[in-house]
Amino acid sequence: MKRLGRCVWFALVGAACVAPSRPPNPHVAHPTMSPGETTRSVVAPSATPVVARPDQDGAPVEGPSRKAFATYMDDAPGPLFVAIDGMCIHMTTILPGGVSGAEAPAAVVVTGTEGGPWGRGGTVHFAKFVGNSLIDDPFPSLTKPAKPGQEPPVARATFVRGIWETADATFFEVDRTGRMVSNADLFRVPNPDHGGAATLFMHPLGANGMNPPLWFHGIGAMPGGGVGGAVEVRTDDDAIVATGLFRFGVPASSPPAKTGFSGQFRALSWLPSGAFGAVRTVGGTSDSAPARVEWIVGPAASAGGPLATFPLAEAPSELLPTRDGSAFLFVVDRQVYRAPATTTGDAKRLAPGPLATLPDRARSCQVGLKGELWCVLGGTLAIVFPDGSVERPALPEAIATAESSATGAPYQGKSLDGVAVGDVWYASASGKVFRQKPSRKDGLATGISFEDVPLPKPPFSRSGAHYRAVRVAVRAAGDAYINAEHGKKGIGWGAPERYRAVLRSVRPAETFRCQEPDRGNNVGAGDGFMSFAPAAMPGCTHPFALLLRGNSRKGLESDAKGLLRALGKTPQMPKAGIHFVAGARNYFGIPVASIEEGEALARAAVAAKFEQRPEILCGVPEGIPVSGP
Repeated sequence: MKRLGRCVWFALVGAACVAPSRPPNPHVAHPTMSPGETTRSVVAPSATPVVARPDQDGAPVEGPSRKAFATYMDDAPGPLFVAIDGMCIHMTTILPGGVSGAEAPAAVVVTGTEGGPWGRGGTVHFAKFVGNSLIDDPFPSLTKPAKPGQEPPVARATFVRGIWETADATFFEVDRTGRMVSNADLFRVPNPDHGGAATLFMHPLGANGMNPPLWFHGIGAMPGGGVGGAVEVRTDDDAIVATGLFRFGVPASSPPAKTGFSGQFRALSWLPSGAFGAVRTVGGTSDSAPARVEWIVGPAASAGGPLATFPLAEAPSELLPTRDGSAFLFVVDRQVYRAPATTTGDAKRLAPGPLATLPDRARSCQVGLKGELWCVLGGTLAIVFPDGSVERPALPEAIATAESSATGAPYQGKSLDGVAVGDVWYASASGKVFRQKPSRKDGLATGISFEDVPLPKPPFSRSGAHYRAVRVAVRAAGDAYINAEHGKKGIGWGAPERYRAVLRSVRPAETFRCQEPDRGNNVGAGDGFMSFAPAAMPGCTHPFALLLRGNSRKGLESDAKGLLRALGKTPQMPKAGIHFVAGARNYFGIPVASIEEGEALARAAVAAKFEQRPEILCGVPEGIPVSGP
């Protein structure tokens, strides 16, 4: 393979190829990788520290080696940086649950879910942020078939509802709801995952190795290993036949430990001790015996013992334990309740008590560092303090409430997050991002205000493209992830394409692009991530006209020769180009002297009916030279 072009590194601002001006940072690993490789071969640093406000640190991350055909955020001002961008199907960021007291698990990016029971979807794919690097396909037991000819365990998932990490394993709740089935699966994969068969939760009611339709509530990582939660076993026509608590994954090969309960679980939450609070409905078998709602608090799952039960007027959607584990908070209608997290004492002391009344129904709530409850009410916010007082902070813009994108794909995640770690971010209804200004020294959120956080420019787009933030996830103070989207329409494109991105408040070692569709087949979009050059901007010294895209199975040499033949009819047109691989796709393009020359080639290629999505990039890849006939 002949090297036809090279520039040392890219600065996103200006996209010019210049030499590094600072010595490499010895604390950041940047393995050398050819432009055709994905991030699967990257070995990321295992313990990169996260500072409280990394956006205030202006020094960019650098390493000892740089790739010519890649994108870096060295000169991006922050506080947000582009970690991933491209044609990703239903990309979302999930913060896995972890064991209380342990470091928060690394954020996981999921692409390719079907995005609803009527979605077309694609192939489910995972990536994991470790330090400032992105690890591609960290869970091959889920994404690769255990045997040739089989489908991967998570093929065609509607949603990945949750992820939980323990010392020795990672657990995944996968929603299977579709046109013909209503079900959820629970998988266990070992840490680290070297491939093989994922362990599937199998309920004892299953016959001949078949799992009956299941639904889960309140899954949480348990002290001592494994996960616990509530399970409902249903028939094919969705009738509930059994409910109970379970513990799965301790030891790894054991069946789930179970405790039988009557009724239907509506919500469940675990304390660090393993004790739980739950809401269930019981009865309702006839008009004369209507269903009743009960609050339950129980001892650690391994201890057994008495349960305390109390009636409720309505079932809350979620139970939120306080930071010290002394109580649960929940909202019924507009009433906020506080329920002691104990089974000892008289009934009056154990009964849930009203704490405050909200001005409107809550869409979601989170518990803060000092026990205060933050509730999103439509596009507004209310904060309930432990003394029962309620504050309505003034917001610069309304909080986003849209449940789906313009194309109808449901959004996963939160519009506001970071309450539990004291670093609150939210996405607004207009697509902007706001962050809470530093709070008082005592940590209380009274008198809070928010500041506008500027969004970076999409690195793979030109002509004024801008991001629209849709969801936020805050792993720790100073480590925020913003799911964003934008539309891209280049020269000769028939219609805009929907691009999705993950923005991060930690400067990434490299900005990656989602795998391209397999020659028009969007099912493969987002199935992996790749190094890719940014869009060419004024000042770029190595522009490159990307003119052909191929699939993962067939090269482009024949098509490239045909394009060169069509373009070579005029003297000024080029006689040679480069056939290269990025991710798992084949590409062909031509180095050009200027952006204007690249645009002229793009128009000519479209006119010749060879490519409908040409791009002008800043960077020349390594590849195989292809000459015209």
